[in-house]
Amino acid sequence: MFQRIDRAVIFFLVLNATSPARAGLFTTALSPDDALQLKHVAVVSVLGDTLHARQIGLTVFQNKSFDVSVPDWALDAGIRTYLQEKIIASGRIKGDVDPLVVPTSDRNAILALARDATFDAVIAVLPEQDPNDRLLPPGAGITRRKLLGLDHLHACDGMVVRIWRVADGKQIGYSHPNQCTARPIAGVWHDNWSDFTEEEKHTTLELVRSFVQQQIEMTLLDLKLQPQQ
Repeated sequence: MFQRIDRAVIFFLVLNATSPARAGLFTTALSPDDALQLKHVAVVSVLGDTLHARQIGLTVFQNKSFDVSVPDWALDAGIRTYLQEKIIASGRIKGDVDPLVVPTSDRNAILALARDATFDAVIAVLPEQDPNDRLLPPGAGITRRKLLGLDHLHACDGMVVRIWRVADGKQIGYSHPNQCTARPIAGVWHDNWSDFTEEEKHTTLELVRSFVQQQIEMTLLDLKLQPQQ
């Protein structure tokens, strides 16, 4: 009996390791009525400039991790510009869409800043831990899954996108995209950021940035804000 249980546990561990991406659940599209009422929309991103690296092994003793600040990454600035361009191209927001720089992911603080800047809605890219995988941290980074002969590296980003109406703080749109790439990325793993060459650092950051842009595209589909063809 115990042998059967052990085999079942190993099977699910392998399944989880080979399928790190999960479809977003419970998404809420921006309704046509809400979209028509928006005259000045703020685009916010507060994922930060910290790269989160995790190695997940068969046991906790094989797990490794590091977090490193990358001040020149400018991930949030790029996300704000990318999201702004895509939303304008969708044509669903008839008013202005402008970036808003905020120092926090706190909902009330963001709404207060948006209110002071005369925005009537906020579309916010926020770090959030995946409730289905507590080993993945909020924010962007890389995850190495190494067990039972498998050794795969994935770009990951624990995030959600929320749309809030500023007047009453009501959430009028929500998307939780896949948190990791479905396929392994062509990157490398080292136990410390200092062990990466400059070329490896650049490649790693660009692979993660590219995945975050893919997440944005997923969320735009969920929110019905994808660019018109």
